[in-house]
Amino acid sequence: MERTTSRSSRRRGSALLALALTLSALGLGWLGRDRSGALAAQLPGVRAVHVEVEPDRGDGYLRRTVQLRSEDGIPLRLRVVSPHRRSGRLPAVLILGGHRSGADAVDLIPEPGELFVAALDDPYFGDQRPSGLLASLATLSEVRRGAQRTPTAAAASLAWLRSQADVDPDRLELVGASLGAPFALPTAALDARLARVWILQGGANFPRWLDVNLESRLPFRPLRAGLAWLGLQLIGARTFDAARIPQRAPTVPYIVVGSRDDERVPPECVAALVSALRRSHAEVEVQWTDSLHFAPGRPEVVVDMFTRVRARIMAR
Repeated sequence: MERTTSRSSRRRGSALLALALTLSALGLGWLGRDRSGALAAQLPGVRAVHVEVEPDRGDGYLRRTVQLRSEDGIPLRLRVVSPHRRSGRLPAVLILGGHRSGADAVDLIPEPGELFVAALDDPYFGDQRPSGLLASLATLSEVRRGAQRTPTAAAASLAWLRSQADVDPDRLELVGASLGAPFALPTAALDARLARVWILQGGANFPRWLDVNLESRLPFRPLRAGLAWLGLQLIGARTFDAARIPQRAPTVPYIVVGSRDDERVPPECVAALVSALRRSHAEVEVQWTDSLHFAPGRPEVVVDMFTRVRARIMAR
């Protein structure tokens, strides 16, 4: 009798464990579902604006901090740089530089010349520096919300840029650099009026991308793979899957700039992005450099990348 009860308990325990794992998988599947279609249905505008002029640095450029509020209530922060003296409307570029750079990416840019440059803060409102595992886990829901908001935030920022008297609305380009690159594609799906999209040191194949970046801290590959899968599910990374998004915006041309010696985004991830774009019949130009990845101590990388962007825009 005791043996039967024990077997029955083990069966119930196994069944409960299987049910828990199934529900967890379904929950993660729901969290990680592809919301790119929902994003494409959102056409955000700007509801409120506050512009603050920054102190003059005496270098011939006007710097402003712009506080926007999108129609869905999300507060946004841009920083913009434009020449004091200009002849007519200027071509413009919006930079998505990832969480760490954000709007302050404009401070890394060498002389813009006759170009209106703007950079956007990620719409992430959680703890900037969580301490410990529990605090990090507590921020995941806000990380997910911030990631899902970014394309619509960028589209709202593009709408504001087009409304500026000194911006040529037909020469507005988008730059997705490093961790900002995945958000450039769904933004282009929301705004087919973009003149061009740049992907600088970004790529596709997110599991491989994460594996490379976790390798030095987690030598055990199966653990790295598991954590990468979990993290991608929790932030809903399928929404930004290059294989899905460009199909809705094939008319926007792309320039993809990869680095052969990039220690963060390996060439195969760049190649995966280019393949996905070409499968969607997008016009794609690929350029290669031999530089390392963007980093605060490597200003020469930023100078090289921005010089490429500026030269191409101004050559028109």
